[in-house]
Amino acid sequence: MNETKHKKMVSRNVAVAMGIICVVLVGSLAYFVVADNSSINNLQNQVNSLQSQVKNLNNITELSDSSVWFENYTSNVNGLIGSNYYTVVSYAGYLILGASSTSNDTWLSVTYSRDLPKLGQWNYDDSINVSSSQTWHAFPILPSNIRDNKYVMLIWGLWNASESANVTLSATFYY
Repeated sequence: MNETKHKKMVSRNVAVAMGIICVVLVGSLAYFVVADNSSINNLQNQVNSLQSQVKNLNNITELSDSSVWFENYTSNVNGLIGSNYYTVVSYAGYLILGASSTSNDTWLSVTYSRDLPKLGQWNYDDSINVSSSQTWHAFPILPSNIRDNKYVMLIWGLWNASESANVTLSATFYY
């Protein structure tokens, strides 16, 4: 006995429907792959931004960022108070100040005030004598607040009001 096997045929409608389903599935897959790549790029940009912020904050905590306030600035001083410099400081740090003068009667003062917890207003004022050879000095600096008119001030002048001199200053703030 020889039996003939009948081949089952799929109707044309079913084949077309299966083809459409495959095209839709491939299209959906492509869409999600592209959408995922866009999301991945956005997340990578956020990671890069956060890493940059962390690096900047680490630099601040290590006092490794700096801002040059002036470099070899020369001021002609006549009398007791010759000139001054005001600035707002956002971070605690220290000021490295190099100063020289054509007169040994020159003084320089770094001053600021802050409102501190439990102490109220606290004033910092440190003065140095400046000589003809440039010397470097360090001053601690706390953040200032423009809202409360709290500035860091550098003031320089001469002890002898009838004298005049040229004062040369360099100042870099490390924060």
